[in-house]
Parts: sequence; structure tokens; C-alpha cells
Amino acid sequence: MKRIQQPGDVVAGTTAEARLKLRARDREFFTKFVQSPDGIGLLVSLPDHQVPDGSVQRRLRDNASLFVEILKTKSSAERLRMGSLLVNETFLVVVSTSTEDSAHRVFSVMNSRGLQLSPADIFKARVIGSIDESMRTEYSTKWEDAEEELGKEPFADLFLHLRTIFVQERAKQSLLKEFQEVLNSQFAGEAGKFVDDVLVPYASAFEQVREASFSGSMHAPRINQKIRQLNRLANNDWVAPALWAICDPQMDESSLLSFLTLLERLAASMLLQRYYATPRASRYVELLKQLAAGRGMQSPALKLSGDELAKCRTELDGEIYRNSAQAKYVLLRLDEDLADASGVSYEHRVVSIEHVLPQTPREGSQWNENFTEHAHGQWLHRLGNLVLLSRSKNSQAQNYDFTEKKSKYFQSTRGTSNFALTSQVLNSVSWTPEVVERRHIDLLNRLVGIWNLGEENAEESDADAHGVLTLFGTGGVHALGRFSGNGHFVVEEAMVRPQVRVSMRNSFKDLRDGLRQKQVLVEEGDLLKLVEPLTFASSSAAAEFVLGYSASGPLMWKAVSGA
Repeated sequence: MKRIQQPGDVVAGTTAEARLKLRARDREFFTKFVQSPDGIGLLVSLPDHQVPDGSVQRRLRDNASLFVEILKTKSSAERLRMGSLLVNETFLVVVSTSTEDSAHRVFSVMNSRGLQLSPADIFKARVIGSIDESMRTEYSTKWEDAEEELGKEPFADLFLHLRTIFVQERAKQSLLKEFQEVLNSQFAGEAGKFVDDVLVPYASAFEQVREASFSGSMHAPRINQKIRQLNRLANNDWVAPALWAICDPQMDESSLLSFLTLLERLAASMLLQRYYATPRASRYVELLKQLAAGRGMQSPALKLSGDELAKCRTELDGEIYRNSAQAKYVLLRLDEDLADASGVSYEHRVVSIEHVLPQTPREGSQWNENFTEHAHGQWLHRLGNLVLLSRSKNSQAQNYDFTEKKSKYFQSTRGTSNFALTSQVLNSVSWTPEVVERRHIDLLNRLVGIWNLGEENAEESDADAHGVLTLFGTGGVHALGRFSGNGHFVVEEAMVRPQVRVSMRNSFKDLRDGLRQKQVLVEEGDLLKLVEPLTFASSSAAAEFVLGYSASGPLMWKAVSGA
């Protein structure tokens, strides 16, 4: 025990104490299960429910269990040599530096094979260290409680979202540098305020977002449904605005539900328009700026222009199966809406998308009698021909004729389907082009209604009321434009990026090529210069032409005055 417990020394005036101590919240556990004579035996036998997942105590138990299992395989002589190595050839080296930044760099280099400090760990040291000593234990406990509740990795992710909320720009430097600037500028001398007003409530909100566990008196089920829908997206850029809304003291439950409904609509529209990471993140950053300015649900970044609505309808009407991220999100959204209509609510562990009309019908099958080659190509990958299954695909069953496919593949042993969307098909007697078309139109109209994607839902941008508007992109791209009297948008002058992304419409690519041949677009340095005004059907179309990727006109075009 003397290697664990430092003996007291009357002459030196020292008292007996443990050589190693953990933080206050884990100290008693460590003393009982690690530093006591029979502690390790008790530690490795602890059941999971006594050591929370992701906690220090769980890691202590798991590490001890691993060592015990390894030691069981060693001989007495090998164990003795290991003990001798620990006692005689293992040293604690103290390295001191002149600055905290230097200390972090030294730690990173020397700890390359160990557990790295996360930015959250560093922020904790700085924040708690700046609090009055008499209050440090209290605030350290608050910080650790929040981290324990979320888990180490999600807690580290929280700071990425906080950076977006408070910096309101896409990341330009490291999280460590940018968020430290937030602490210095907005919470200088008020570290306790940061813990109380930001860390604790936002950690709680993040847990509600991750688990769809918002609790309230009226709208909690619908709010959690919206959060689950957003969680199905393949990106998490939407999380920062959602956290902002949940933590906004002026946002009651009804308003929060309305906001999350608009947020999910915006997120779905960007998925349908194939926004890639940069414009998508920029849209959410702009939304955060407008929310901070008090715009709330009137924020222009939440609105969809007529051109954006048209793009969404076109995607939904097309071969949506070819984009797997779009298809699964849209079909699950449809299924949920159908299930709500029947009062059913459920989640599925396994989800696959299946064609009713198969991709490669067998020769001599009923499919070839019902569908010509043209009709097969027309309807195969569109909404009307798609269903959801709660199982992995079965390549053999995919080519069954319709009646056999329904009974052996689409329905359960109870004769039903786990998906409301698939139950529609089970009620169909036959599967012909006419049936697929009717179902396609019905589902398309249902989606237009779910997300308010009709032309009548086009919302005017604040910029519509201004005269000359400007658009800026990266790398010198910029343009001046205005709305014409007939509602079209005129680009007066522009510096355009020559390269375009795959998501840019072919019609715009062809337009650019034609304008270059006519010398309306001419090379100037690394860009193309527009030498005469050009008219577009909408501000979004004009923005896409200038930037080279799908973009929202109401968001990208700003009044020259900056209003």
C-alpha cells in the first residue's frame, strides 16, 4: 500500500495521503475501487448500470478488466517483472512552459500515443481557472455534469455548434482560436455567466436534439417529431439554429414548433436542390445572423423563392431514386405523414427502398405485358413506383410478379406492412402505368402540401424592395443586378467563375458556353466578365449563373446600401 498511499512523516510535518487523486466527483469511487486493498476485485465485477456509459468510472472499470484478463495469462515471474518495471523504471516527468499555448503544444507532441486534450478540455481549464477560487468547485461540477450528461464526444461537438452560433461565420481558423476569441470578447471577466447562460442550457438543448427528448406541456410530441425528421439528414448544419431556438427565452412551445417546421422545410429544400456543404452552411449562418437581429420566423433565410420552390417540385417529380439521400428522406417523410393521418407513430431500425416494378423484369413476366419499354423507363425510378421495407433487399424477390411480390416480399406474416407507404401498394389489385401515374401524382401533391412547395408559397425577399443589388462570392466573384418591372432579374455586370459544379443546371452551362462564343462573357484574369446586361427568370437563377452552383437569390443578393 505504501506505493499507493504516501506515509505521514511527523518530523517533516506531513500527513498520510493518497499519491494520486482524481477530481472531486470521482475521488471517492477511485479510493474505494482502486486504492483499497480489495478494490480491483470489486471494480471489475461492477455491472453496467452502476457505471454510466462514457463516464470516467466506466472507463476505469473497463481498463481494469482488460488488465486483469491480460495478467491472468501471465506467469508469476512475468507479473513480478512487470511490477518491477513499474516501480523501478517508470517515471513522472514534469514539464513547465512560459505560456499556456506552449503547454498545449508540448502536451500534443509528447502525448501523441495517448488520449489527446480536446478543445473542450482546454476551454474548461481556461474558463474554470478564471473564476474566483471560492466558486471554482461549484462551476467545475456544473461543467462536469453537462459533459457527463452528453458524453465526451458529443460534448466536444457542442463547441463546434456554439462557435457557429456566436461567431456567425463559417470556420476560418481552428475552433481553439475562434472560440477563445468569443470567450475573450463576449465573456471577459464573466466566466461564470458563460457556464450558467450558455454551456449548461445549450448542453441540455443539445441532448434534447440528439435524443429528440424535448419535454413540454403542449407541443412536445410534435417538436420531437420535427427533431427526428431533421436528425435523418446526412448533415448537422441545421443543429446550430435549432439549439438557438430551443434556448431562446422568448420562444414558447408553439413558436418553437413553428420554427422547427420552417427549419425542416428549409433543410429538405436544400437537400432537394442538392446544395453542397458551402452554400448550405452559409445559409444557416445567415439565418443565425437574422435570428440574432430579432427577425425570428420572418428571417429571409428561412424563406423559399419561387425559383427554389420550382426546383424542389422538379426534383420530386423526377427520378428521385437515383439520389439515395433524397429518396430515403422523402419517402420516410411521406410515410410519416401517412402514418400520422392514421394515428400511427413508429420508427424503423432497418429501412430499404424497393421498386414495385422491378429494374430488370424476367422474360415472359406479367411486368413485360403491362409495361412497354418506354413506360418502364418513364416510371421505374419515380415516386409512384417506390416503397419502403423494414428489411434488407432480396435480389431474388425483387423480380417476382406483382401478386407474388406483395404476398412474399412486401407484407409481414400478419399480412400487413410496417410502412404506411407500402400498405398503399398492398391494397392495389394490379400494377400498371396508369396505377403508378395516379399514385405518383398523389404522392407528389402530398409532398407539395407537406412542405408548402406550391407557387403560391413563394416568399418575397427583403431585397425585392431595393433598387441595385450586389452579390459576392469567393475568389473575386461578384455582380450587380436589379429586379425588372415584369418580375425578372437583370444582371447588369458580373465577374463570373469559369468552373461550375455538377449541380449547376445544364441549361446554364450551355448558356455560358454560348455567351463565351458571342464574346458576351470574356476572360479577365482568372474570371469571366459579363460585358452586357443579362436577364433571368428569377434572382436565384441569376445567382446560380454567377456563382456556378445552386443558390438562393433572396439570400445571396443584397442591397448595395447593405440593408
